[in-house]
Amino acid sequence: MDHEEGPRRVSVPVIMDALAMQSPRVRAALHRHIDEGKPLVPMLREAHRQLLQEASELMAVAGAAPFADTPAWPESEGEEDVVTEAQLLALLAAADRREVARSLVTSRSEKYSVSMLPRDRGR
Repeated sequence: MDHEEGPRRVSVPVIMDALAMQSPRVRAALHRHIDEGKPLVPMLREAHRQLLQEASELMAVAGAAPFADTPAWPESEGEEDVVTEAQLLALLAAADRREVARSLVTSRSEKYSVSMLPRDRGR
């Protein structure tokens, strides 16, 4: 088998669709790219930045320490508007951090839900 060395260019619609379902920002970027022909990489870079910012804000609300390993946005070499595997992974990592932070905030507020209250079983 012949393997190429160096950065690989990847067109992975399944990963992009999954990210779009998880993040309204990624979904908006894809729609603007498809409908208006806007360059995708700059919009994904901005979505990445916003996801990390939201994650940081949510971690602060949850009273948790910020993430120590923030994924940086890797700049592509070569074609400017070709999404690389490294960029997809960075976007996925940012979306995951936002989801973890969101779950910390919601799990704390759901700690004592109505379903946990004692019920009158004598009726």
